[in-house]
Parts: sequence; structure tokens; C-alpha cells
Amino acid sequence: MRKLVLFAVFGFGIAACAQSKVDLAAGWDFNHADQGNGFADLNGWWASATYNLSSKVGLGFINQNYYGSYRGISQNQHAYMAGPTFTFGNEQRKVRPYIQPVIGDVRSSYAGSVSNNFGVQIAAGFVVKMGQKLGLNISPAQYAYVRQNGMNLNSYQAAVGLQLSLGK
Repeated sequence: MRKLVLFAVFGFGIAACAQSKVDLAAGWDFNHADQGNGFADLNGWWASATYNLSSKVGLGFINQNYYGSYRGISQNQHAYMAGPTFTFGNEQRKVRPYIQPVIGDVRSSYAGSVSNNFGVQIAAGFVVKMGQKLGLNISPAQYAYVRQNGMNLNSYQAAVGLQLSLGK
């Protein structure tokens, strides 16, 4: 499943940046994660690679990693997601908003049990250009759905990181 997601035709992207072919990004991630009977606040990191088909549509992959505890028990979550990124506005703008619908595998570990589950995320954010090839990626509104052990889990996420745009 992970290899399929990694090489998916519709990859996940961190907002397409002006005239770049590939965007690489990484940063800090927060997850207010639904546990079915409460919420855990998890922190972690994310990294992504995006191939831009145009200045408005990108295809890529993201890996998210969260760590923390719930009710005193250590927990971690890793997501391997893929899907398109839709960027809005003129590519010369300093700030460009985007929307990212993605799907993939969410691996959760809690109290000695590990499970892999189907997940869907929708993120809204923007990239602020800090130079010709460097940008600040801010995604304050991410909704995450995971189907785990017959339960529908709904979580809120937020992320910030740096983006490096390569090629033309």
C-alpha cells in the first residue's frame, strides 16, 4: 500500500510555487487527534515533494509524523498521503493560497497495538515567498478523517514549514 501511495499518479503537494517544477518542503505539524473517546494533542514533523504540472496544479507526496501521549500512554501516528494541490492567484504574487485534498495510509501506534488505516485530509493554507526559491508554507486549517477499527475519527491539524522550489 505504501509503495502504491508513494508512486500514485495523483501525488500530494505543498503549494505550487512560481515557475518551479519541483517543490520540497518540511516543517512542524500539530494534530488535535480524535481517539474515539477523547482527543490527543500530538506534535511532530512533515516533509513533502511536489511535481508541478503548471503554476496552479501540482502532484506529490507527503509524510507526516506525530508523537505524544493519550491518557498517559505513549502514542505516535504516521501518515503517507498523496493527492493534488490547487494553487490560486498569479504566480508573481508574494502570497499564494492553496487547497490540498489527499488520501493514503495512516499508521497509528497506541498501548502496544499498531494499525494501518485509510485516511483523507483536506488542507487550506498559503505560501509566502521569502526569496526566488524559498517560501514559508503556512497551513492553519487541515481536516483529517481516519477510519479506524470501525470508528470514524475526525481530527484538526495545522502546519508550518519551509519550501524550496527547484527547476523551471
